[in-house]
Amino acid sequence: MGACRAAGPECVAILLRLLLAKKITIQDAEDAASQPFLFITTVDDMALHEQCTGATDEWYTPPHVFRALGCSFDMDVASPGQFKTPWIPAVDFLVFGGLTRGWRGFVWMNPPFGKRNGLAPWLEKFFAHGDGIALTPDRASAPWWQQFAPRADAILFVAPKLKFIGADGKPGTSPAQGTCLMGVGRRSLEPRYRAHAEGLGVLLRADLKSGGDK
Repeated sequence: MGACRAAGPECVAILLRLLLAKKITIQDAEDAASQPFLFITTVDDMALHEQCTGATDEWYTPPHVFRALGCSFDMDVASPGQFKTPWIPAVDFLVFGGLTRGWRGFVWMNPPFGKRNGLAPWLEKFFAHGDGIALTPDRASAPWWQQFAPRADAILFVAPKLKFIGADGKPGTSPAQGTCLMGVGRRSLEPRYRAHAEGLGVLLRADLKSGGDK
């Protein structure tokens, strides 16, 4: 569908369908309608946000991650909406259709963590795009991690564990699982070196994964 005015009839109809399907809450619909534009393809492709254990299913990457990276992005491709995460330094925000719409430039991706194997299509598109940084669970033994980690030019294993920001704007408790920052493309390297220097975690470079002989 492309971009439409959030207050226009096309987007209002889609938001109503999402409400009836119980994919969003009334508050989500009101928040979405407050944006100037929504980027939409299909209802099923609505970009979900970061999920982790807690009383709410809405959790966002905390601001200190972006301060440590010290960079800006052309697009947040799996955004809950700029109004919910105003600290994410991106120009454009894909709230809907992240898997089916085109991406541009240097992207930030915090894909949905919830579904079993649900990360795979996001990471497939991320590495095909070839320019960005993605936040993923630190699950080195998982099949999807084994598949995609070798395609990253560097991986920053974040420490200590992130306390994600809830929908109420407050940090949650420390989750059971850790996270890492996978990157691809020349522009993704310097921010992760900087974040490592700022104490955000341990960096594994591509040239070390095969014994440092490249």
